Amino acid sequence: IVVDAFPIVIAPGQTKSVTIRFRPSQQGQSSATLHLQTLPCTAEFSIQLDGTKASVSIQASVSQVDFLTRSACAAGLQVDTVFSVSNHGTDDLALNAAALNSPYSISSPSFPYTLKPGDSVRVALHYQPTSSGSYSAELRIPYARSSCKDTLRIALSGQIAMPSTISAVPPIDFGTLSGCDGPHDTTLTIVNSGDVEQQLTAFSTTTNNFQVLNSAPLVLPARDSVRLNLRFNPNASGQLVDTVHISLEPCNRSLSVIVRGTKTGATLSVPDTLDLGSIAACSGSDVLVTSRLHLSSADSSSLVLSSLNLDPNFSCSLQTGDSLKVQNDLSFTVRYHNSGQATPGILNAHLRLSFNPCDIQRDVILRVNVTSLILKADSLIDFGSVNSGTVVPRTVLCVNTGTSAITINALPLLSAPFVAASSTPPVPCVLAPGDTMHLLVEFHAPPSQGESKATMKLLVNAPCADSTSTLLQGTTSTAPASASMTIALNDIAAPQGSQVALTMRMLNATGMNVSTAPTQFHATVVYNHNLLYLSDHANECPLDSSQCVIELSGSRSNAHGDTLVLLPGIVTLGTTDYAALVLRDFTWTDGSVQTKLTLQNGSVLLTGGCDNGGVRLFIPGSVGTSLSTRPNPASNNINIEFGLAEPSTVNLTLYDFTGQNVAAILSNDARPAGAYTLSYTIGALPSGAYYLRLQTQNYSLVSRVDVVK
Repeated sequence: IVVDAFPIVIAPGQTKSVTIRFRPSQQGQSSATLHLQTLPCTAEFSIQLDGTKASVSIQASVSQVDFLTRSACAAGLQVDTVFSVSNHGTDDLALNAAALNSPYSISSPSFPYTLKPGDSVRVALHYQPTSSGSYSAELRIPYARSSCKDTLRIALSGQIAMPSTISAVPPIDFGTLSGCDGPHDTTLTIVNSGDVEQQLTAFSTTTNNFQVLNSAPLVLPARDSVRLNLRFNPNASGQLVDTVHISLEPCNRSLSVIVRGTKTGATLSVPDTLDLGSIAACSGSDVLVTSRLHLSSADSSSLVLSSLNLDPNFSCSLQTGDSLKVQNDLSFTVRYHNSGQATPGILNAHLRLSFNPCDIQRDVILRVNVTSLILKADSLIDFGSVNSGTVVPRTVLCVNTGTSAITINALPLLSAPFVAASSTPPVPCVLAPGDTMHLLVEFHAPPSQGESKATMKLLVNAPCADSTSTLLQGTTSTAPASASMTIALNDIAAPQGSQVALTMRMLNATGMNVSTAPTQFHATVVYNHNLLYLSDHANECPLDSSQCVIELSGSRSNAHGDTLVLLPGIVTLGTTDYAALVLRDFTWTDGSVQTKLTLQNGSVLLTGGCDNGGVRLFIPGSVGTSLSTRPNPASNNINIEFGLAEPSTVNLTLYDFTGQNVAAILSNDARPAGAYTLSYTIGALPSGAYYLRLQTQNYSLVSRVDVVK
């Protein structure tokens, strides 16, 4: 009945309308009787009510969602859940925006949403409270089917609460243990008066006189309690006090309980665990540890060892009948006898000691780490087919895969044609577990054709003798040896006055690693002396020609990398901007290997000049690329002066007269354009001629430095 209030007053001749609303909670037919009473002259009349709710075509997978009670301090108060809404009818259902207040919200789907017959949709419900309290709500999702409209209703609930404070617990007194009294146990009740479940996550005490016998974690339900079992088992006499610390979650809280008890008479202190350390399984030696027993008492009590039980392979220096007196510790030794057959791993054993009077028993855990010795190496190294006289290196990988550190004193002894050349780390060395040794082995292919094999044994010297083996094999081919390479002159591009270098290099060489390969060479180079001036070598320069011829001889064994020759020079103004560097001929003068040569010419390009009216002009920038040293000759120090015409990455290197790298003064040093001066010490260099090279991305300058002592 929908009315503002009762009674309803009806004046004579007046009519009143009364609204009756039908809102069934479930499908099917409903009936009721409406009884109305009137005043004055009490009268009553009844009206029969009937209604039917058609079959429901929409259904949710849940009728209510309870997010339970959660702690206000717990991380991640927001919670998401999903339920489904299904259309079991034959018509489309239009789902409209849900009516929902904070802390609840719907993440998906987006409304309005059309739900086809037979389909279902997942509704993501988000719960994110911001403070403590109870959150009850009703999720209402309006829907329509043709002209029929209704609402899907789902009850929501959740509670955020702070964990209740655990009341302080008064100190617990275990009383007095005297003489041969055993441990004393008691219980401690912890009460949770709040609505949030809590956990006792850890228990600890300062000493071993008091213990909590329960295992953590321990659940403390809401509005409930748990019992902790406490034990007083003193290992010393006198009045003993300790604190039991209890850790609580959520909110990272703690509870402390003071415990006390008194022990009279003798108290025996025995170590819980004795660690004998590590021993290699293969060693066959012993390992031992020394400890002591301590007796404390208010009087002159004493204990006598009545029995001793020990696991096999262990021995103890204690003897039945040994007496332990107050303030007179009894020292003893436990020894593990390794037979050499022990299984690697942690070995745990037990020592049980019994004393009279009172039949006191103490168990001691004995622990030994038995380590393994396992050295693994490559099982096969195949050098392949190699020409006679060739030396081929290979690396054998040796890994300590055991748990013992191992010692290797020497390289393996091999017979020709195999040689154990070196190792990294060098021997003698100690390889810890997991360490690796790289062993360099060479195959010196003999003159005769055929296959060579050998078994290489790498010996382990400590902690016990052992070895690992690698099969070595290689085949010697007697086919005529041949080699090929490209001999190339460099390209020079620099402004007038630049100090540069003419280089001859061996590129793309193959077959030059055999013992019969050539090393000595002779070459003839032709260059334009009007554009390039070489001052340190004899040159044939006809007066009527701009071409000069220089004869070069040397050895690739003295070469620096792939560079066979390095000649310092100066770029001159000349009569042209470009001239070729011609490698007229090149000959290897020794060796029995047939060589196939490819000769590659170079060039000199003058930069920074122009031809105006036929006159050659040199146009310098504000700072040109240059290199010089002073004093020259020098004995102790030189000042290196160089200029950069443009921002450059600079490499400044000092070479001796054979082309060997003496010092890298600057390496990949990025600098802006400008002039620079560096001081460099040459006191450690022997007397002689040296060459200083300045190398940038666009220029290569060389300056001679004479050192005189």
